[in-house]
Amino acid sequence: MGELELARRNAEASKESRVNIFVPLGPQGAMKPIALAAVVALCLLGFSSVAASAFETIQDLDREAVFSFAIMSDNKGDSPYSRSEFAHMVQWINNSGNAFVIGLGDHLKKGRRNDFLDFLHENQWWHRWFYPTVADGENEYYGSGQGDWGAGRGIFDEVDLGSRPEVSLRENGAEYYAKITINGYTVHIISLTYSDTPKDPSVAFREDSRRFMISTLNSINKTDRDIVVVCAHDRGNWIPVLSPERTRVLMEKADLVLSASSHYYTRIVPDGYEHTGALCLNTGSITHASRSCPNGYLEVHVLANPTRIVTQYHDASRDERILECGRFSYVKEIGGIITEDVSTYIPGFPRIWPVDAQASPQDVVQGGQLTVSVNVAGKEGTQPQPSEVFIDLSPMGGGAVPLFDDGTHGDQVPGDGRFARTIQIPADAGLGPHPLTVGVRDGGYAANATVYIMVIPGRDYPIYLDSLEECWTIEKMGSAEVERCDVGALEGLYCQNITIGRGGAIRFRYLDGDGMPTRGFRSLTFHLKPISLDPEKVFVQLATEDASPTIPLSQLQVDLQGKEWVPVSLDLSALGIADTFLLYVRIYSVQDSKFYLDKMALASPVREGTVALLAALLIGVVIIRRGEKRHDP
Repeated sequence: MGELELARRNAEASKESRVNIFVPLGPQGAMKPIALAAVVALCLLGFSSVAASAFETIQDLDREAVFSFAIMSDNKGDSPYSRSEFAHMVQWINNSGNAFVIGLGDHLKKGRRNDFLDFLHENQWWHRWFYPTVADGENEYYGSGQGDWGAGRGIFDEVDLGSRPEVSLRENGAEYYAKITINGYTVHIISLTYSDTPKDPSVAFREDSRRFMISTLNSINKTDRDIVVVCAHDRGNWIPVLSPERTRVLMEKADLVLSASSHYYTRIVPDGYEHTGALCLNTGSITHASRSCPNGYLEVHVLANPTRIVTQYHDASRDERILECGRFSYVKEIGGIITEDVSTYIPGFPRIWPVDAQASPQDVVQGGQLTVSVNVAGKEGTQPQPSEVFIDLSPMGGGAVPLFDDGTHGDQVPGDGRFARTIQIPADAGLGPHPLTVGVRDGGYAANATVYIMVIPGRDYPIYLDSLEECWTIEKMGSAEVERCDVGALEGLYCQNITIGRGGAIRFRYLDGDGMPTRGFRSLTFHLKPISLDPEKVFVQLATEDASPTIPLSQLQVDLQGKEWVPVSLDLSALGIADTFLLYVRIYSVQDSKFYLDKMALASPVREGTVALLAALLIGVVIIRRGEKRHDP
């Protein structure tokens, strides 16, 4: 039986079963890792039986690899002494025999314990084989602030980086070029300083740094035994600030281009490089991952014949390391193609793949409709003839459904090569971003794109009405008391009777650490019934991952002099938090205050059954964009 036929049979058997690692759980739609056994089963169903890529376990991949290494970032001072995820990573790196670890920055945080430094000093292997990148966290820790360019070079001294024979430190002391030779292969590491602060890239990512990167890339006599890795922290994606010519050199000479800072693992796809050039990844975070991303790290296996690298983002909250599948796994052939998912990789494939995947509208209201469409392209001289084009709705609780090119099901023009389908979004779909895989099958091979849709609310979401919603808790800080009161409730049977002493506070906190998505909500609303309070002395704070605006009650233009229920509304857009994640609502006072509170909710401007507009799409995973592209000279 031929290799392709074996792959086809396995792929057909798993057609309805292969899904992304995350599914929405709970009424707010927080994305959570599914059970380990389910992940293993899903990956096993998708494995090819081809000898060149038959990996049924992570240990199979370990044995097949010539060598491997790890990449981690954004631990903010955490270590295995303080975080279980970091301890898992350290154990897995040891068990798998990784040769070294690349750090993408923000390994320290001013004002925290920073036991990571103790770990680096005490663990001899990490002290010798950790290759850090200077970022804003290091600048702040060793210097005057995050924008103190290059001050973070102090972390290099912690691991004696400058004394290593394979490392060439620049005169600025904050950047370097390393050449690590292992089993006849050379890994080239170009580490650049580009911190989050200041926002002006011409200052944060100096022209001198860009010239150093290009001159170093041009100096490398690249063969299929050279793996070139370029690192810069930045705000999630630093490629758009380069000129087109420098982008071309970077994409054609490098194999891995890494960024960090966003704390969200994803693939970045520069225009024209969906299946060729460097594999560009944001490295997520080992202990402070954001939104639906698990706390994790990257592992890279180098394999021979053909020379290729397999990258996997390992969820370090698990108890064991497994073979990742779907968008958490990419294969990059050195000098060849990039394809998603090691479990279906076949050397020389794909022959056809999805391009220009689109989802409309861009924001989808719960219960609304979404139209997905995609073209199919192929290698030069190949006539694309997909055996199936589909979208996987597993993250929304569905399954794989076919797309059409026959003028039905939402397809506009039959036979034009663009496949489409209109899909009904569940009314209880979780809020926030959802990755949906768009796949094209070529016999037994599936090449995937990922469309990210943003689900926004179709109704108001209560925080407190008679009782706290299950996703929220109420906390007391300092001198504060809260009791459930059954006298004079505004709506329902109960309200909250709140007493706050001077300097005290109460806090309504969202239990999911990522926060409640605010996109699609208009305002935070609640009702107050004053007993004894001064509006100038009582404040409301809305804490998000981006900002924490604080407003005194006196600025809300409501009459709090009487003893009746008064509606309070805080406009999220005016406060600059209409597209972020709400962590908690805090009410505090600088003098003794007493009042009743009832009917707290996040109010949505859209009603059930209506449809609004947005979704981010891309080939592979999300393409990160921050405004218009800026080019250097």
